[in-house]
Amino acid sequence: LSSSSAASDVYKRQVRDPLTKDRLGRMTIRDNVGKFVWDCRMNYLPEFQLPHDITKPQSKPYKNVSSLNASHDTNKLTKRRRSESQEARNVESSPSNSNAIKSVDDLLTILSKDPKKKNDKEWLPQSIVPADFTEKVNDMARRLMKQSENDNKALKDKKDKVKPSVAVKLPMPVFPFGKMHNCQLLLSHLGWFSKDTKQYLDWLSTAPQKFKRMLNQLDKNIPGREMIKIGLIYVQKGQEDEKVILRNDQSVVSDLYEEFVQGLGTIVDLEKHLGYNGLLEKDLSPTIPYYATSTLELAFHEVVRMKTVDKDLLQIRKKRHVGNDQIHIIWSEHFRDYNPTTIQSQFNDAHIIIYPLPNGLFRLQIAKKESVPHFGPLIHNMVISKRLLPLLVRQTAINAHKLVRSQQENYKGPYHVRKDSIIEIIKKFKLEKDYY
Repeated sequence: LSSSSAASDVYKRQVRDPLTKDRLGRMTIRDNVGKFVWDCRMNYLPEFQLPHDITKPQSKPYKNVSSLNASHDTNKLTKRRRSESQEARNVESSPSNSNAIKSVDDLLTILSKDPKKKNDKEWLPQSIVPADFTEKVNDMARRLMKQSENDNKALKDKKDKVKPSVAVKLPMPVFPFGKMHNCQLLLSHLGWFSKDTKQYLDWLSTAPQKFKRMLNQLDKNIPGREMIKIGLIYVQKGQEDEKVILRNDQSVVSDLYEEFVQGLGTIVDLEKHLGYNGLLEKDLSPTIPYYATSTLELAFHEVVRMKTVDKDLLQIRKKRHVGNDQIHIIWSEHFRDYNPTTIQSQFNDAHIIIYPLPNGLFRLQIAKKESVPHFGPLIHNMVISKRLLPLLVRQTAINAHKLVRSQQENYKGPYHVRKDSIIEIIKKFKLEKDYY
């Protein structure tokens, strides 16, 4: 089942609940922004069928549910009324309660005493206190003590379970009439079978292997988030040549640089990482800095984390990844300004160069090709603090990458590409059906 107008694909099937082993309606939703899974089940069951342990499957059948439930409710209501009347008689006849009521009378007598008179034995006229005031206070005291006893009893009894009131009739579950009953019921509750939405729903043929293959390709190769890869280069003092810079590894970096990289993103292990890896091979870079939001995934091609091959003077594998990155972040500890043409490539459209200063601040340089418009938030020759450095550098790199990509001919964003792929699948496998 799909909605061609909204460019979304909904694949529904029936599965088993891992806890109760009951049937569930599961919907796999694919739209412009990604893939989602919804599981649904009946929330309401007859009261006598509610399990004490939800991790155990229910064994009681649905047979004669209405008659059993009616007799169960009637017996329980009769027992509750008898229990309440007996508790009320016990409260009134209890010696402790009588002492409490007497204490309330003494308190009222003390409160009615006239503070202006010196003689403690002289009292105010009885007419000042209403005739039924004492009776109302005594009634309130009995009610409060009864409530207190009930609360204490409930707290002490660990086996007491909170159950729905018998006065409320629970909705009866609907029996599944077919294999896809729960799925159809869920779509109906969501309003997808109404007159307004029926015209936008189409049946799809899920039998062909090509359909499943195209769905897998959609989920794997056309994600809803934008994928970004950025080069991260470390330059030591006295380094100006490409071959020397690409041979740097983690043994030569400074602590300040390591702290900066930790602020750019999370260091992930590519063996376990399930997100975007920047097309890096696991044997070349076991770990990478990674950052993600709801709309994008960012992988850094950090030169010092890639393995250095001693026999390879050009470090071709490193150059293959960093040279193809459109945005470079350069951390330079050299006393001369970094030359943007040091690593030569047809890409490398923009460079964000960082120079640590002796006073703890950082000077920024922005170098870009003439065809690239201005971007921010960082601008050329800006000086910022250590705390803001990784956040602003990362955001500036993201904005620069999006701007460079938007200048390319025939460029489409991830949402548009995914939408076109979903519409193509719907057109290929659409069935002519007018019933649901």
